[in-house]
Amino acid sequence: MTTTDAADRAAIETGVRGYERAWRSNDPAEIAALFTVDALYFRRPGPERPGV
Repeated sequence: MTTTDAADRAAIETGVRGYERAWRSNDPAEIAALFTVDALYFRRPGPERPGV
């Protein structure tokens, strides 16, 4: 494993731990911290369908 691979893995593990913590706490602030200011959330994959 290279240094870059190890850093990428550590970043992914940190993100997953944050997601798990937010999921378990159901704290709106912890959940919001997972997203960027300009994030969009889609309930299902595929093209956006207004009204669905």
